[in-house]
Amino acid sequence: AEVHGKRLMELRAQLLPMYTALPKDAAGGLDHKAVRYALHRFFVHQRGWHLHGLEPSSDAIGFAPPSSQSSDRMPAYIQGLLEERLHGQSFRLRELAVLTATIEDLVHNEEMQWLSAAYAMHDIPTDGEASQQQVDLLLDTFMFFHVVSNATLSGMTQGQIKFEITSGSNRYYGGWKDTRTWVSDTRMGLERTKREHGNPFDRTSADFSSVANVARELGSRFGRFQDIECRSMKQALVDVEHGDSGRVLLRRFHGQKATSGWGFSERA
Repeated sequence: AEVHGKRLMELRAQLLPMYTALPKDAAGGLDHKAVRYALHRFFVHQRGWHLHGLEPSSDAIGFAPPSSQSSDRMPAYIQGLLEERLHGQSFRLRELAVLTATIEDLVHNEEMQWLSAAYAMHDIPTDGEASQQQVDLLLDTFMFFHVVSNATLSGMTQGQIKFEITSGSNRYYGGWKDTRTWVSDTRMGLERTKREHGNPFDRTSADFSSVANVARELGSRFGRFQDIECRSMKQALVDVEHGDSGRVLLRRFHGQKATSGWGFSERA
């Protein structure tokens, strides 16, 4: 309860400037359009997550995580939750913070399923200790599930998935090498910041709870990291622009992987 209360206080502090600035309804709170806007702004700026349909001008509600490639794997009941909570109710700051925390919990619960699947894939028991090498493999696998769609994963064998995870050049995600480096750097940064209060990792092993804490942080921070990747993709296309036409020749479009590492493709 204490942790939950502290988290709500932090969320209220983060949401307060926006809540104060938004117009209030007759009841003195936010109407459903303002709440959708507030949620959209919060998750985009604080988490790098895109809540599609939450803009005031939209009536459709839906969710996509940081990577649009993995939008088919987010909890479907988030949409029902939003529709149930947003209509016909005036939201004060506390209610807005509670709804924000609820959505975050749903997303993180889904991520824990990905982490459990990573343990199962590598035959590492969740009730035991994982070596540091195994932790690296688990977190890489967790992020692979994060950036590759279910449709792609369902067509791959476990052997193929394991190969792509450890490969320096992933065929399914152009930014995989940079993502693995980011995962490693983020984990080391978390260990450094926790050292004074007790390192979450033993020198030789870590339990599921410790790995899950890092996985949650990776999930929360990945959207901001991926924004850098998006800018890299944009620059890769700008670099092969045909003159000043704003267009890219198809042969150069499909040949980008050799020069920039991004394997662009077309869909009908």
